Amino acid sequence: MHPDVIGLNCATGPAEMYEPLRHLAMHSRTFVSALPNAGLPSVVDGRMHYDLTPVSLAEHLANL
Repeated sequence: MHPDVIGLNCATGPAEMYEPLRHLAMHSRTFVSALPNAGLPSVVDGRMHYDLTPVSLAEHLANL
């Protein structure tokens, strides 16, 4: 197989993706992608909630 890209999708937040993405980037022969949630999801008052604000998510993404 020769994928065009490999990566991680929205299972975790950006902080939790850092090491797995670093490993993929070091060992991959193709492009690496990341699409994190705004932090780890939790249920608050019966609704999904993510702890990171748009600004803090952007700061994390700038450091990936």
